[in-house]
Order: sequence, then structure tokens, then C-alpha cells
Amino acid sequence: AVMARVLAAAVERLGGADLILTGATTLGTGQGQLGPRLAEALGWPQIVGAWQVEAADGQVQVVCKAPPPPPGGDRGGEGGYLIHEVDLPAVVTVAPGALKPRYPDGVRLINVYRGVGEVAEALERWDVSDLVDEATLQPLLEKRGQDFPPERERGVRLSGTPTEMAQALADALKVRALRQQVRR
Repeated sequence: AVMARVLAAAVERLGGADLILTGATTLGTGQGQLGPRLAEALGWPQIVGAWQVEAADGQVQVVCKAPPPPPGGDRGGEGGYLIHEVDLPAVVTVAPGALKPRYPDGVRLINVYRGVGEVAEALERWDVSDLVDEATLQPLLEKRGQDFPPERERGVRLSGTPTEMAQALADALKVRALRQQVRR
């Protein structure tokens, strides 16, 4: 949620965007929450699980794999795919394996990392404090403590002759039954 709020502030500082593409999961947590949370923070529509994306005329058309139909039912979809359209601006989460990644040239990537070259010099660098008030970066969840179930009563070990143990067990069961009746 914190990362989504920071990215939403960056988008607003840039003056908005037409389309934001995110991956299905993040490297840090492996969860697929960034795209949906970013869309919520921006108030934009979202589509999750895109295999193909086309934007034109103020809309984005996204092809997603259709989920398997329920037993004995039909969900539609054309050949196992569903086509969704939403108005721009929108956030689209791309499904894993949908696209073959295109990696930049290694030398250019290292130069940008080191701050060398025209691309690196043209980049405006922002710190988190440039985008949002750090007080708003606190997690939305609050830990209030822990609750544990009451400790179980330990059993009683009976000793004596079999007759004495049977009598003690019968007495204990009677007392237990009386306690349960009183509680009701």
C-alpha cells in the first residue's frame, strides 16, 4: 500500500498518464497487489492478467485468459480468452509469461546507473520526501496486540487399584457433567 501511494504521487507530479503497466507480482513480496492498489489510489479503472494490450481513441483494449468454466457451466470467452475495454487513464497488470522481456543494452544500463550519459543527465531524481509527506507512509494496518486461547486444563493421572481408579473416574465424570449443566 505504501509503494502504491508513492507511485500515485509520482504520477500526479508528472501531470498524469494515459496508461500504467505493472507486472503481475513484485520482487519484494511476490504478491500481486501493486497494480490494483495503484489503480485504487489514483481512482482509475484496472484490468488484471493482460496478455495483449492495445490503446486507441481514449480506450484500452486488453485480452486476458479466461478462467476455467465452473463444472457444468460455460463462461464464454473466445477460444479461452476474454476481451475487456476500459476508458483511459487506466492501470493494466500484465500476466506472467505474456510478453518476452526486452532488456536494454548493458553498457547503457550501467551508464544510467552511474549517472553518465545524456539519458542519465536528463533524468530528474526524486526522493520519497519530494512526493509525499513521510507521515502518510505509515502502513494502513495497526497491530493492536495478540490474543491466545486459554490454556487447557491438564488431565489427572489416576492411581490405585483398578476398582479405585474406576470409582475416581466415575466421580470425575459426574462432577464434569454437573458443571456443564450449571453453565447452561
